[in-house]
Amino acid sequence: MNKSYTITAEVEIPKDGGEGMLVTMGGRFAGYGFYLLKGKPVFTYNFVDLERFKWEGAEALAPGKHTLVFDFKYDGPGFGKGGTGVLKVDDKEVATKRCRIRFHS
Repeated sequence: MNKSYTITAEVEIPKDGGEGMLVTMGGRFAGYGFYLLKGKPVFTYNFVDLERFKWEGAEALAPGKHTLVFDFKYDGPGFGKGGTGVLKVDDKEVATKRCRIRFHS
């Protein structure tokens, strides 16, 4: 939270497809998950249960080895700024989203 980060996963997809969690941190009220859903790469960020952001590739991964990367560039300095997340498969951008945190009162 409040900083830039990059998460990289090396995966090998079997002929019948892949699905499941690659890495997760947090829980119901905050955190992130990087996973395959129906063969598609997905990154989800839960900002203290106030907002949820999701990046998802449009296509399922082909069988074989792939490098998945989620790269987040924070807009800081300071607390609670937004940023831009980029999801990549084999160095190709498959989803880009700018997220801005909105505090609710």
